[in-house]
Amino acid sequence: MLPAKTSPIRSSLPMLDDWFNYVFTYLPTTNWQHSFSPTINFGGNVQDAPEEQHVVDQAGSYGYQLNRIIDLLKVAVDDGTLKGKNEREQQVIAKFLTLAKSADQAAKEFKGEATQQSVHKLIEDMRRLQHSDPKLYGSLVDELRGAFSK
Repeated sequence: MLPAKTSPIRSSLPMLDDWFNYVFTYLPTTNWQHSFSPTINFGGNVQDAPEEQHVVDQAGSYGYQLNRIIDLLKVAVDDGTLKGKNEREQQVIAKFLTLAKSADQAAKEFKGEATQQSVHKLIEDMRRLQHSDPKLYGSLVDELRGAFSK
C-alpha cells in the first residue's frame, strides 16, 4: 500500500511521486474464469490473457508443460546427444539435471512418497532427537527396528 499523500516522506519529496508510484505499484491481473486453476498475468501482456488461458485449457498447466520439456531434455542428455560439450556446456547440463531431479523430488514429496532427501532428513532429525530427548529417540529406534525386521 502506498503511503498517504500527507506522509512526511511523500510530502517532502514531491518530485519522486511518479517514480515511487511506478516502482512500488503492483498490479497483477487475475483471471478467475476457472476457479480451480486461475491464470495470473503479471506485467504488460494483459491483452494475451485469453490466449494464455486457452493454451492452459488445451495443453495443461505451465507446470505440466514444463515437465514434458524437462522429460524430453532428460532423454536427450541420457541418450548422449549432448556429450562432447565444453566445460561451460557441461555445467549447464549439470544445472539442468539438478533442476530436473529437484522437480521430480518435489512432486514425490508433495504426493507423500519417500525420497532420498526425506530419508536423509529423517536421519538428521533422529540424530538431533538422540541429544534432545534420548528416551523418545530410543523408543523410535526400537519401532524402526521392529518395522524393518518384518
